[in-house]
Amino acid sequence: MSLLGGVKDLDQRYEVLLGNQQGQYKHSKEFNFSEDLAAEVTALALLDADGDGDLDIYLGNGGIEFSKFSSELADQLYLNNGDGIFSPSPNVLPTASSYFNTSVVSTGDFDQDGDTDLFVGERSITAAYGVPVNGHLLRNDGTGIFADQTAILAPGLNEIGMITDANFNDIDTDGDLDLVVIGEFMGIEIFLNDQGSFTKKASELQQEKGWWSALKIADVNQDGFPDLIVFLI
Repeated sequence: MSLLGGVKDLDQRYEVLLGNQQGQYKHSKEFNFSEDLAAEVTALALLDADGDGDLDIYLGNGGIEFSKFSSELADQLYLNNGDGIFSPSPNVLPTASSYFNTSVVSTGDFDQDGDTDLFVGERSITAAYGVPVNGHLLRNDGTGIFADQTAILAPGLNEIGMITDANFNDIDTDGDLDLVVIGEFMGIEIFLNDQGSFTKKASELQQEKGWWSALKIADVNQDGFPDLIVFLI
């Protein structure tokens, strides 16, 4: 079974499409967000959060119509039972205790312990557009319990800007996952990974400030090094 990400229709319903080996997809009747219609999903990631071999779903929520005290901004994790049936995780996410507008969720095993960790980025503060906000490194213990380790591992993500996208990749080709972050009014920020801790790299790309909206990383010229493809609004 393969899994296609969330699909949203005009009635604010979200669905999952399940795929087969023939590349055909059908709607999963076992999964809907009917209980979460008040939330506005602004980011989505598929990952094996609990290490049981199937894909779970992380939903990032946002929306400037909500106050910073609104529980509708709390991100959510849905666990897959292996048959495409999803249920809310019993574990509280770090982003459920401090509400914010999530803009991006990126996955990667940044501490190289064999499970999938997360980067979660903020876009803006309700009623305070333009104020720089934060990125968050969420370390997975392997069972789907995440801890916010930003203050320890990447303090440079604090008030970094209005984040629109981010990706993990081995930028310096040393065998671990680094992090690239972009956003509105931001330069292109690269954080190099050193045994699980991230340090902001001084680079001319930091001066390339703009309304960056999307980021892709690929070896475009096939020279063995990752290249950055960055899109403007």
